[in-house]
Amino acid sequence: MKRFVVETVPAGCTEWARLAVFEREGPAAAQLAALALAGATARVRIDDSAERMGPNVTGTVRAALGRLSEAAAALVRARAADDKWGGEGRYEWETWESVRGEVARANHTLDYFESFCPQNGVLVADVYDRLGARVRPRLSGVGAEYGRDAEAGALGRGGKRAYRAVAVELAPLGPTESHDEARARYEAALAEAGWGHAESELSEARLDALVRGGGDRAKLVKNYRTGVISGGELDMKLAQLDGQVA
Repeated sequence: MKRFVVETVPAGCTEWARLAVFEREGPAAAQLAALALAGATARVRIDDSAERMGPNVTGTVRAALGRLSEAAAALVRARAADDKWGGEGRYEWETWESVRGEVARANHTLDYFESFCPQNGVLVADVYDRLGARVRPRLSGVGAEYGRDAEAGALGRGGKRAYRAVAVELAPLGPTESHDEARARYEAALAEAGWGHAESELSEARLDALVRGGGDRAKLVKNYRTGVISGGELDMKLAQLDGQVA
């Protein structure tokens, strides 16, 4: 179904902004006329994104948006449980452990979808306005801190190999932490434990080298970077290919 989007350019801005959406052309034209009388710069644009996308793509995008919303809601409930029971981030971290794979896969799906929108004449804003907003579930600072403390305890149980895998998976954590900041935190954690960058078997440089080499190792790195497998799983599968474990 086509929709009619009334847009205007707010004072002091240069970009068109959505003002109202109508299912029929008549009401949109009436509002456009009212804006013109008020001296506003305005236009009516037809939103036919649904027709351009097709039912299969629409269903895939709607499902991905739904998974992100569910994950965000689960994290909100977990934070509330932490507040109520004094979990200090425990419930949020455990919830994140259970949903982050789905979050990564949903984000990968939507990133892929958005990359093809311009060349197909589809406006991402129209799609999300119709199907639901794209939320970005992330750990809070409290949950991230609990995760770092919990996984640092893996040193005594699984040694530095387990900690390396976990450290890479944790990046980035905080809602404002960039990838570079996460890498710096990771390197600092290794240094504090007495391990240098050269000992990091999951360093970005090594992952890039594996991708350039192609084959099964490149596929594993791709699966890791898109959230299909965890850092620990990647570490184990690479060791199997190298003949280090059965």
